[in-house]
Amino acid sequence: LQLRLGLDAGFRHILRPALSKVWRVVLVATGAFGYVTLGLLSIIVGYSLIQVAVRYNPSEAGGWDEALWLLAGLVQGRLLLGVASAGLICYGFYFVLLMRYRTL
Repeated sequence: LQLRLGLDAGFRHILRPALSKVWRVVLVATGAFGYVTLGLLSIIVGYSLIQVAVRYNPSEAGGWDEALWLLAGLVQGRLLLGVASAGLICYGFYFVLLMRYRTL
């Protein structure tokens, strides 16, 4: 769901109609980047949980920390961690802005 919301910006309908073009672009960009990042990290965590279910070893279950360690271990790990961090920061910034610019 998060990945879909980020890719098609399916959250635009909750923004105020009279919102200025600049703020609309900022909200849509930060929201889309944040949702895509959260969706991809959720897929990694879900994959970890599926692996645990297949192997029947609950002690190997990973969470967000394991997903980030997986990214760190890849060839471009530092870059990927930086992108993931920026995406999560955008996700948080989007929700801070949403408190002000959301329709009620």
